[in-house]
Amino acid sequence: MSGYLTQVAANLLISVILAYAAYVPLATGQLNIGVAGFMCVGAYASAVAAAVIGLPLFLCVIVGMLCAAAAGLLVAISVARMHGIYYSLATFAFAEVVTAVLVNLDAVGGARGYVVVGYFGLGAIAAAALLVVAGVAYMMSTRIGLAFTAVRNDERAAAIFGVKVFATKVQALVLGAALAGLAGSLYAHHYSYIEAQNFNFMLSANAVLFALLGGVQTWWGPLLGASAIALIPEFLRTSGEWRYIGFGAIMIVLMVLRPEGVLTRATTRRLVAITRRLTATTRRFAWGKA
Repeated sequence: MSGYLTQVAANLLISVILAYAAYVPLATGQLNIGVAGFMCVGAYASAVAAAVIGLPLFLCVIVGMLCAAAAGLLVAISVARMHGIYYSLATFAFAEVVTAVLVNLDAVGGARGYVVVGYFGLGAIAAAALLVVAGVAYMMSTRIGLAFTAVRNDERAAAIFGVKVFATKVQALVLGAALAGLAGSLYAHHYSYIEAQNFNFMLSANAVLFALLGGVQTWWGPLLGASAIALIPEFLRTSGEWRYIGFGAIMIVLMVLRPEGVLTRATTRRLVAITRRLTATTRRFAWGKA
């Protein structure tokens, strides 16, 4: 695989992990626009663990995830009782504070950035992305996933049926933060250089867009959204600067026509029914030919 395709694939896989980092809080109705802040914490924690402490890369990733999860816990305890725009602004403020602190912290390079020791290839990133997708898919099929969905649909009704709403929302944000930390660690050790300025609001907005475009009603929605947003600009690259206009137009059309996301439960049921009918028709045709 060429260097260009390798970088496109790495960006796609990291985007998938980041999409699920935004999706898990969204599954409980929490719009976290501070995803980039947790990703930044994971990236720097993993980089410092490798360069200063000298831990193996696998343990560096664990450190990055744990630090991001700890930051997520602190934020969650503070803001989980907030709703709507106030919750989103609080998570946004967290991300801005993280960036401001690291830009002015000379121990990790400050505004100059930080050189990262250790390298993760495409295979390791692909394995991590696969584990994340499989793990979230399994989680959403368990009681935890049902509790997430119940809280998103109606917090009061969920509480009546015994769901601990506050604890569930905290759990969702912490899990999302840990996944963002994983994405940050992989990013740091793949590109070998990090700057706090790169973990900005646009990165958080893209992560949320990945999940919303694909749809938050199904666990595979973020996978579709991240893949589409990461690959469409590459397919439009031959159009030069017009690709940004084309990409924006596609996003607007999709949001207007499918504000609930491309994949919903109803859409999935229809696709399954169509697939079953096509399969049955093919089998009858094959038996008739025989």
